[in-house]
Parts: sequence; C-alpha cells; structure tokens
Amino acid sequence: MTSTAAHSHPPPPLLPRRRWTRILAYAPLFLLVAELPWFLVSGLFLLFLVGDAGGEVTPAQERALAVFFGLPADFGLVIALVATVLGWARRPVDWVCLIVGFVGCAVFVGLDVWNVFHP
Repeated sequence: MTSTAAHSHPPPPLLPRRRWTRILAYAPLFLLVAELPWFLVSGLFLLFLVGDAGGEVTPAQERALAVFFGLPADFGLVIALVATVLGWARRPVDWVCLIVGFVGCAVFVGLDVWNVFHP
C-alpha cells in the first residue's frame, strides 16, 4: 500500500500567477516608448482643433495640456510601482525592462509635475 504523502501535491499559492502579469512588467517601457507618438498625435490634434483661431492660452489651460500630454508616462509609473510591489517581474530581462520603464516614466512625470507647479 502506498502512502498518500507521496502522491500529494503542494498547496496552491495564495495569489495564483496569471500569464498576463508577466506581460505587465513590460508595460512601463511600452508606455515610455508610446509617449512620443502620443505627444505628436495629441499636438497635431490640438493644432487641428484650434487652427487659426487666435486667442491666448491661459496658464490653467497650459497646465491641463501638460497633464494630458503626460498621461502615458503617468500610467506607466503607476503600473511600474504596482509591478514592483507585487513582483510581476521574474526574469532578469523583466527586471531590466521594468526598471528602464520605471525610471523613464518617472523622469517624464517629474518634468510634468515641475511644469505644472513652476509655470
């Protein structure tokens, strides 16, 4: 007769690993790269909307645009913080991409914050 200990499985982890969490470690780097096309497309859209309509841009509008143009970096920084805390990066390449995306997004967010509070 065989013992049941030889056939028992280890207990399941408290938080099951999902496949998409490994991909989210790369999201901050993707959003950092997506910042430039976002900035260009948003700027062209803004120029198309405003066109030749004269008028002054108030400091409040300028700060709102700075926040809008920095949205991908904001999301990238939040995802990088969550991915670091929850340990979504496992392999060294995951950590390198996460750290590069984290630092790059932090630089963009820092510049946005500086622009908002120091016009």
